[in-house]
Amino acid sequence: GSQVYRYLRKYRGVLVTNYREFAFIDGTGDEALIARPERQLAASEAEFWQLVQDPSQLDPEVAMLLGDFLGLSLRYSVPITEPKELAQELAVHARRARADLAEADISRLDTLRSELEQSLGIEFVGTRGTRFFIATIVQTVFYGLFSAWAQWSRDPKVDVNEAPFKWRHAGKYLRVPVLQDVFDEVTKSANVRALDIEAHLDRAGRVFSRVRQDELFSKFDGEAAIEYFYEPFLEAYDPALRQEFGVWYTPRPLVNYMVERVDTILREELGIEDGLA
Repeated sequence: GSQVYRYLRKYRGVLVTNYREFAFIDGTGDEALIARPERQLAASEAEFWQLVQDPSQLDPEVAMLLGDFLGLSLRYSVPITEPKELAQELAVHARRARADLAEADISRLDTLRSELEQSLGIEFVGTRGTRFFIATIVQTVFYGLFSAWAQWSRDPKVDVNEAPFKWRHAGKYLRVPVLQDVFDEVTKSANVRALDIEAHLDRAGRVFSRVRQDELFSKFDGEAAIEYFYEPFLEAYDPALRQEFGVWYTPRPLVNYMVERVDTILREELGIEDGLA
């Protein structure tokens, strides 16, 4: 309506709600300005008033996703200068993608699921296994998104001011084969539409346009980018899952020590002249 357009002209972004449905209209992009409800607190007015009377009826997952959505709406134009801020912002989009993926038919990822089971030596069995598989896929895609953006940002052939980063081109900037394979399989045109995660990747891709790259990359060496992303992303994405499966980032100095120590033991104590080699 006219009121929304007046706000858009002045503020470039408008949060629209009837208290039980919520939509955010971004007036800064090229997309058609259509307010489709993105988050729903209640399916009807009667259900809404029941929640008002008894908030304990609210599904915790719905509450979390609504909080994520409102947070994204409030921060839609805020510059990002810290690695932790970027990680947390992308984690919100990852959680929303995971929620929609949990409702989708993921049978088209059966081949990828089988390949991961073989390579990791595990099986994604039952409800818990499927949950872990979905969480793993989403994490991997978003790690890939960040890694590709970090490489793209430092590509001398790219003018970051001329054209924005596109998640569809991320595959060619991924250097780790398994990361590239998973990212490419999940983001195939047919898969990304059927799995209902395209909108989440689009929005996650636009997050990078808010990054002040000089400030953010000044916080660390380019090769160490993933180290500054991994911990805060996983903590924001799913701290319970992180704890449950014991997923922690091991600092590079500790890894170096472990490798050197094993190599020394092999050579000096076990008589294997070439050590790890």
